[in-house]
Amino acid sequence: MESYKLRAQCQGHSGDVRSVDVQRLGNDESFASGSRDKYMRIWKLGDNSINRIFQSELHQKYIGAVVWTSSENVATACQDGFVRIFTHSEEMPFQSFKAHSENVSCIEYSATNKLLITGSWDKTAKVWEENQCIYELKGHSAAVWCVAVVEDVDSMYVLTGSADKKIFLWKKDCCVQKYEGHTDAVRSLLVLSSNEFLSASNDASIKHWSIKGDCIATYYSHENYIYSLTQLSNGFASCGEDRSVRIWQFQRKDLKRQAECIQIIRHPAISVWTVGAFSNDDIVTGSSDGILRIFSKDVSRQAAEDVQMAFQDEVIKVEVAVQQQNDEIDIKNLPGPESLLEPGTRDSQFKIINENNERICYSWSASKQEWEKIGNVVGVNDKNKQCSSGKEYMGKRYDFVFDVDVQEGLPPIQLPFNEGDDPYMAAQKFLTENELSQHFLDEVANFIIKNSNWNATKLQSSSSSSYVDPFTGAGRYVPSGNAATTTSASKYFPQTNPVRIEQANIKGIVAKLKDFNAKLPSELSVTSDALDSLEGLMLGTSETNADRLLAILATTMHWPNEYIFPVLDLLRLAVIEENFTQKLVDTLTPLGLIELLKKYFIPSAGVVNVMLSTRIIANLLTSTIGKKIILPEVDTILLTVIDIIENCKNSSDSQRKQLNIALSTVLLNISVLNMQHDFSMETKASMLDIIRSLLENCSDQESQFRILVALGTMLQEGRMKLVALSLEFTPLLNNLKKVSDPEKLGHCAEDLLKALGV
Repeated sequence: MESYKLRAQCQGHSGDVRSVDVQRLGNDESFASGSRDKYMRIWKLGDNSINRIFQSELHQKYIGAVVWTSSENVATACQDGFVRIFTHSEEMPFQSFKAHSENVSCIEYSATNKLLITGSWDKTAKVWEENQCIYELKGHSAAVWCVAVVEDVDSMYVLTGSADKKIFLWKKDCCVQKYEGHTDAVRSLLVLSSNEFLSASNDASIKHWSIKGDCIATYYSHENYIYSLTQLSNGFASCGEDRSVRIWQFQRKDLKRQAECIQIIRHPAISVWTVGAFSNDDIVTGSSDGILRIFSKDVSRQAAEDVQMAFQDEVIKVEVAVQQQNDEIDIKNLPGPESLLEPGTRDSQFKIINENNERICYSWSASKQEWEKIGNVVGVNDKNKQCSSGKEYMGKRYDFVFDVDVQEGLPPIQLPFNEGDDPYMAAQKFLTENELSQHFLDEVANFIIKNSNWNATKLQSSSSSSYVDPFTGAGRYVPSGNAATTTSASKYFPQTNPVRIEQANIKGIVAKLKDFNAKLPSELSVTSDALDSLEGLMLGTSETNADRLLAILATTMHWPNEYIFPVLDLLRLAVIEENFTQKLVDTLTPLGLIELLKKYFIPSAGVVNVMLSTRIIANLLTSTIGKKIILPEVDTILLTVIDIIENCKNSSDSQRKQLNIALSTVLLNISVLNMQHDFSMETKASMLDIIRSLLENCSDQESQFRILVALGTMLQEGRMKLVALSLEFTPLLNNLKKVSDPEKLGHCAEDLLKALGV
């Protein structure tokens, strides 16, 4: 069987290509693409080229998904909640409507019923006729990431997949079937027939379902999140966070039809976000490097040999860069040519050998059953270390998978670990995921260190007695024993404790409250005695004080926008106290508190109110209760930060400075939260994108410093360094490293450049 090889590629977009959709309603080889660069483009294939024939207007926000609605029209799903429909002869949409209150993450079209289906981070999916919502599908408890149409003989059904790990089947607006089995967010759905469909998930698995609810099979091959599926004539293709597209073929096994991965196509990019298929089974991919690539198994359509080799060279560079971050390559420890006698375990598997004292890379061809020479590996450092052969856990490969006995009489719990990871972070994640006591943190971490032969000297430890946190003055946490917390050699990052914004003129806040209170009608005012006691209340932490303060805020939080800012400032100080925050949550519920903040954490609320609500979020991130409230809302908060950066550029210098300090503190504290909870790759990539945007748009040095520390904290995971390089942080850091006053700013920028290997 012929393997897929590159047919053509082009720099399709300046940002991540998040979605492609092939034109299946006409006869030409056309497809549409949507990107984080805010453009939708339409392309037509040449023999070995991809030619752009249309570009939409610049959207307000990122485009998350695209779909053809006729042979000439394309609909886009956008981060601003809008759906826009274009004809490829007009740059402006001929139809545009607000579809959801949050990011529209997915969109599909039923040509038979002429209906559009959308899904959103607002936890709903909707069915549209023209621009009218005819059904709203409510039931998921988290963002809807994917939708699909199931067309039966006499009716239409809709499938929805969500971050709540569940899949629902809908008839009109009624859920008629639920599918549970994934252990992480469901990212893509592919309908095979009216009786079967596939689902792909962040858990690195693909599940094969009957429409009646039975899981027919689970397919493993991917090593990380799976983002997209597309159907082929006798199988399907999948793509994901492991930089690959995988080709699957259906085969009969024990009288059952099951899929087997028959080819892996590695990409020179961090993420392959989307894959689509043409009628001739050629496929198109869109990835984080903005490049569109076409692959074909028809030799007559494949690119010339020199183009193929150039593509493979790019793949090797990325593979080696990733390996460098986890394990520097010691040529003395590499196997010799005799290792090529052993067949590979999977298609496109890479093997680096010592051939005549040179590092040579080979790739396994499953179709030819032989190792193919790729070329020399250059630009790597020697290191006296060899990787474990690895084990599989939840569909992913790890260097180690330990069995941990947590209670006598119960089966052990598996703990996955990679050699380049921090044992304490791995232990913390294990405790959190299995709801175990923090009392076991040191015990679990030391277990990892002992059983993995972890090399503590690889990491640069810092002493808590000699290091002073740049913001709080406190010593940064360093675990006792033989482990260090970070792979960084910088004294500025990673930051492991969140930062409070607690400086305040309480007398000034109280005076302004009294001034505004006197101007408001009685139903919105509080007693003079209550305000007179406020200064004393703010200095205490007792339960009585929390109750009395809450009573004051219960009234003042309803003040009009123009009077609300001292109330927000008061709340910003109050949420530092766990006791008060718990009382506030008990009164409002976590969702109620978030909804309250959202009223002011938007550009239209005015820059002062935005700045103060940003400070509230920063301070919530410093308490245990506050983190629990903020954690489910991180993606929404990051989206709003983008809005604020774009819409508050014209504020006065003093207002913009205060706002930037607040925003940079939120980003810093979210980066600390990421170290504790390990966000999805998409969230982490968005975080770096926003860090870069804020860094570009602020000039005050304290904000710049906090942003750099946030960046350094995010870079503790090796893959994020590649993301940072792709976002072109280097020129910004080169400029900042020249700063000598304050000295810490220049030094931190220099440390970041070293961390990036620049």
